[in-house]
Amino acid sequence: RPKLKARRARIKPAENASIRVACSAGKTKYHALKLRSAGQHLFRTGLLPENHQGKGAVHESNFDKPEVKEKLEAWSKGLVAVEDGGFKGRIKPEKLLRYVNEFLFPELCVEDGISISTATRWLKKLGYKLSRYQKGIYFDGHERTDVVKKREELLTYLYLEILPYCVEYEGDNMTPKEPILKPGEKRHRILAHDETCVHANDQSLFVWEREDEHELRKKERGRVVHVSGFVLEDSGTLKLSEEEIEREKKLPKRPLSPAQQAEKDRCDAKKRTKKAGATENSRVEKPTVATDRTTEGLEWSPPPPPAPHTRYQCNTFDAQRIIHPGKGHDPYWDMPQLIAQTKDAIDIFEAKYPDDVAVFLFDCSSAHEAFASDALLAHKMNRGSGGGQPKMHSTTLPSGEVQEMVWPADYDGTDANGDSLAGKPKGMEQILRERDLLKVLEGKGKVLGVCNECKKSQKARDKEDKLRRAEKSGDTDSADGGDVDNDNIDDEDDDTRSADCCMQRLLSQQPDFKKEKPLLQVLIERRGHKCLFLPKFHCELNPIEMVWAQLKRRFRELADGTFPTAQRLVPECLDAISVANIRRYFRHCFRYMDAYKNGLNPKQAAYAVKKFTSHRRIPQSAFLDKEVISR
Repeated sequence: RPKLKARRARIKPAENASIRVACSAGKTKYHALKLRSAGQHLFRTGLLPENHQGKGAVHESNFDKPEVKEKLEAWSKGLVAVEDGGFKGRIKPEKLLRYVNEFLFPELCVEDGISISTATRWLKKLGYKLSRYQKGIYFDGHERTDVVKKREELLTYLYLEILPYCVEYEGDNMTPKEPILKPGEKRHRILAHDETCVHANDQSLFVWEREDEHELRKKERGRVVHVSGFVLEDSGTLKLSEEEIEREKKLPKRPLSPAQQAEKDRCDAKKRTKKAGATENSRVEKPTVATDRTTEGLEWSPPPPPAPHTRYQCNTFDAQRIIHPGKGHDPYWDMPQLIAQTKDAIDIFEAKYPDDVAVFLFDCSSAHEAFASDALLAHKMNRGSGGGQPKMHSTTLPSGEVQEMVWPADYDGTDANGDSLAGKPKGMEQILRERDLLKVLEGKGKVLGVCNECKKSQKARDKEDKLRRAEKSGDTDSADGGDVDNDNIDDEDDDTRSADCCMQRLLSQQPDFKKEKPLLQVLIERRGHKCLFLPKFHCELNPIEMVWAQLKRRFRELADGTFPTAQRLVPECLDAISVANIRRYFRHCFRYMDAYKNGLNPKQAAYAVKKFTSHRRIPQSAFLDKEVISR
């Protein structure tokens, strides 16, 4: 008894303290006992006792078997052939269920199967989750070697050659700050371009309605309203003000170009035919949008205007184009229409800012970066002369000699079939022979027109490049589809491949072929302005994308599903977007550019741009933010 009393005296303070803690937390004396037990365990071992709560229902799963998990990871990365249970298209639990029950378990002699709910859980364990599709940044393509290179080149050029000469809008009130220009320097203004489509039945997905009410909508998306436009920080959309329009109307009208005159003559001929009483079945040539994409049309310039005028009146006072394409309606948007719109945009810009330089900013697309139909493109040439290859414009060699890409009209040579080559385009073999380059290929053995490497699609090259980078880094997960760190790997891009593997490759590496520019760039630079193309996957650098977002948000709130309403709402919603908002959109894109310039990856840049919204640059404190670093 004396020992027990002594022990009770020692534990009484601990018992009282634990009871007070338990009571303050609303617990019983049993909780106080568990606290004292945990304290003794901590005193003896220096560790908190392990919690076994919730572990009674854990059972062994086939997923945790190493051989099963390894096979499942390979399957999820698309490394299993379709005939062996692999999948095509998007990954789904049903496809995993089929692979496990019909291929994997029989192969591993596992006498078991899984249900669709188990397949869903296993997909989650493999790192997948079911989510609603949303438009956003395509992160995977941002870190491709060629994309990173293009982005760095663009940002370097912008920060050295463009932004120092642009007006900067500061503060919440967007106060303009003029650039400091030296004698002979001109102010630059960035014009961002893009296109978008709005469907007549594109309405809001969320509506307030009573329980016994339900709105019925058509299943189809409705007619399309296509918009192509330019925006800039100073005035928002590129168009003339009322005062500028009145001043513009006093100028003489521009004469028609030969192509425009020919189109007008066709329209007049059709009107005369109808007026003469032609029947409906009479075949009359329908006027169409010009499809000529050669550089010849760009070289035409009108005669000088009559004195005392120094220029002609603009063809239109608004650079925006709204069309309603479809069968039996307006033709779909194409390159000739974009060329015509860009010409009008240049005229409007020069009328509005006669002393400034326009910097046109286009998205990277096959349409925007399309070359003229007579451009020097080796991949469009045949090995032999003639055939269906396009006729290309003449070129000047480094020696100063002019080389014709088409045989003379009086040439008496024939092709392999005996057909005359007079006036026909020359092939790659003949062009290389005239340049004395064919012997370079002949010295290597068999001369190929196009080798297997050059025949590969860009998608196949991207996949091989990803595997090669992963092998160099030792990251097998990245080789199978994960991300690869590009910082410390010497990547082999297109410029480091063999330059003389075949005729097409050798010809494409010649200086005159490499310096060929897209048709849009040729048009803009000939007028004394600048043209830039954004890198692939970088729509976040184009401020007009947010203009389209605001347009569609307003449109969905007011649309009723009918095409007449859509025709009326689209221009109204565009006019409702304020200049201040467009300036904020430009600031948003400048913050992205600054984040990329300072080395942030796409996910870090997206977080930093969203958090730091005060200026067109990301503050230096952002690069030390743990939320930025951890992404």
